[in-house]
Amino acid sequence: MAQEGPTLTSEGIFPTLKDPVAQAHFERDGIVVVPMLEPGEARELRRRILQELPADPGPFFDLFRNNPPELRKRIDSMIRGELEERVGEIFVDHDFWSATVLVKQPGDEGEIGLHTDWNMVDESRYRSGLIWLALDDTSARNGGLLAVPGTNRLDVPYRGRDVHFGFDTAPVQARIEAQTVAVDVSIGHAAVWDNRLLHGSGPNTADDWRIAAALGFKPRHAQLYHYRLMPDGVAHRFAIEREFFLDYEPFLPTDTIGGPHVLDDEPFAPSTWELTPQDLAGLVAPPSDPAPDSGADSRRWWRRPVRS
Repeated sequence: MAQEGPTLTSEGIFPTLKDPVAQAHFERDGIVVVPMLEPGEARELRRRILQELPADPGPFFDLFRNNPPELRKRIDSMIRGELEERVGEIFVDHDFWSATVLVKQPGDEGEIGLHTDWNMVDESRYRSGLIWLALDDTSARNGGLLAVPGTNRLDVPYRGRDVHFGFDTAPVQARIEAQTVAVDVSIGHAAVWDNRLLHGSGPNTADDWRIAAALGFKPRHAQLYHYRLMPDGVAHRFAIEREFFLDYEPFLPTDTIGGPHVLDDEPFAPSTWELTPQDLAGLVAPPSDPAPDSGADSRRWWRRPVRS
């Protein structure tokens, strides 16, 4: 008799987290914080990552924007070796298509505006997202996370390199501002978010670098995709293998995408959908703590950011 797979969500989506309370928060809010490493383990991983980084990585550094592929491969291997087994214990049959670091030096230039991440799977059936592991205690002081809870539940279109939807009208921005919360993450804990979630991070006003390690996740059997608007004005959906991102640099201009890790190339018409205040009206910040002994961390990490 064939073994039954995991129970799909109420929307028919393959589940992400094994713990039912953490999964419920992830579905509703688009983000949940879970324990991952002991503080000493996190500090040791931070030390090892620092040895690989350039002396001056710039205001904001990650492995998609500004690095040689050789550095990406070394850090990818390091983070996978440290985290894949731990993360596999809390996820429902997922694999991890990318490993990276996200570094903020002190200063105002490292602020990252609210955005959604690219969708990496067929979102009518699956969810993809990011595991953002804090290697420092993170808060608004040192470039901590911001999120708009519940925006993962919006029916957003395809997202990729130069493929996105609009949310910059004044009424939408005012509504987003009112619904944005800060997400404090203690060292060794991980914020797990849905790629559809509107999120960002503030400037690092502390005296030291803020460092996070991250893994991109998807269900193991889900096809991995990369969406990109090409110079001829045609948007493409590339079916790819995980190794694709070890050599490909998505923020560099290119006329063609190919190679052994590209399985298929399908043109598509980008959506003209834009976010409206009405879309956001029913989304509110989560009010309560998770149940005791849940895999989800205390809701103390939700708070309204201080606005100047």
